[in-house]
Amino acid sequence: MKNDSEWMSISDIMSGLMMVFLFITVTLLVTKNEEINQKQAEIEDRHQDIIALKNAQKLLLESNDLKIDMARLALDYSRLKLKVKSDKNIVNSINEENRQLKKDIDILNDKIPRFDNTQHNRVLENINKALHNEFDNDLIKWGATINNDNSIVFNNPKIYFDSASSEIKKEFKIILNDFFPRYIEIFANSSFSSYIKNIKIEGHTSSIWNFNRMTNGRQESYFNHMELSQERANNVLKFCYLGSLKYSSFLKSKLESSGLSFSQAVMKEDKKEDIDKSHRVTFRLIYED
Repeated sequence: MKNDSEWMSISDIMSGLMMVFLFITVTLLVTKNEEINQKQAEIEDRHQDIIALKNAQKLLLESNDLKIDMARLALDYSRLKLKVKSDKNIVNSINEENRQLKKDIDILNDKIPRFDNTQHNRVLENINKALHNEFDNDLIKWGATINNDNSIVFNNPKIYFDSASSEIKKEFKIILNDFFPRYIEIFANSSFSSYIKNIKIEGHTSSIWNFNRMTNGRQESYFNHMELSQERANNVLKFCYLGSLKYSSFLKSKLESSGLSFSQAVMKEDKKEDIDKSHRVTFRLIYED
């Protein structure tokens, strides 16, 4: 029993020591953990201080950049003021030149004879009367008309050219020999000549192409008719010129030809093309401005 009692005492002592060591260990761990937490808090505070310092440095740099930008703006503003002042001087100079130019133009306009529209219209009316007096008895047999703009249109194509041909038919040559010398006499040796800029012989066709080959669409047909109408107009011009050589100087300065294909085709009331009337030759007066 004595041995058992001694053993129990030693066991109690060892247990007590273990508890003491455990308490000390726990105490040390708690203390160390508090120190670690404190260090982490200090590190976090240092980190925040570093961030604040960096932000302060950034703000300082931005402030310096802003000062530089403001200095540049001030310099640009000074330059702009100088430029505006210079531009104002330029604008004032230009305005003064414009005022002087306007005065010069007004002076020149006062010296230029005014266009008398009444006189111009009177001349056109007199030309129209002269044409009707000369040709009214012949228009029906020629298949021709005199329009209000004083153009004379030959619109009986069957006696002018064969289909797809630019050779003038005998019947049309007889008409031209009768018509053109009398026509040119009205303008060559009269006061009308100063009002006439050009006498244009126009060749017109329909949109129908009856030559011995097919065409690839309306565009090719247009160019085929352009070539044909130009050749017809040229041949009429040559024939008229050679038949009136005594007016050669006047004709060289006034007479010209133009082929218009079917660009000005004549339309019926139902808006369909009038094939026969589209084939025509027109003598058109172009007046001086």
